[in-house]
Amino acid sequence: MKKNTTILFFLLCIRASAQVNDSPALFLDTFRAAIFQADSSQPVPLPGEEISKAEKIFLETISSTSLLKKIRLKDYHFQLGPHLNLAGEKEVWINCFCSGIIEYFPDWKHRLFSRDMVDDGGQCFFEMTVNLVHKTHYKFGMNGFG
Repeated sequence: MKKNTTILFFLLCIRASAQVNDSPALFLDTFRAAIFQADSSQPVPLPGEEISKAEKIFLETISSTSLLKKIRLKDYHFQLGPHLNLAGEKEVWINCFCSGIIEYFPDWKHRLFSRDMVDDGGQCFFEMTVNLVHKTHYKFGMNGFG
């Protein structure tokens, strides 16, 4: 009985970690992700390798954040905003929202949509900024539950 319980626990742990990591190249999927320039007068390029780096930092953060461990990232859309911080380091603002709400925001690929534009919604709306130089994140925010 103890052996079966241990095996079941091990399988559940593998499944839980796979839920976050089973979505390779989320940010490269143009159906679910769009890139915006914060300052159109000085665009900050975001080539594929930096998109992948931002996604890796994002996924590591998601897997270590208890409120988000159980989300299914394939059910989200993403807006990415590359910019330079005051130290000249490249960062990416990542805005995440449930795919089910895009019918209310059909222009989400052409207009920035912030979690501040809606009341409540819980983990359907969250955002963070990742620093590509230091491989860190900050400004994590999630909407409250109604």
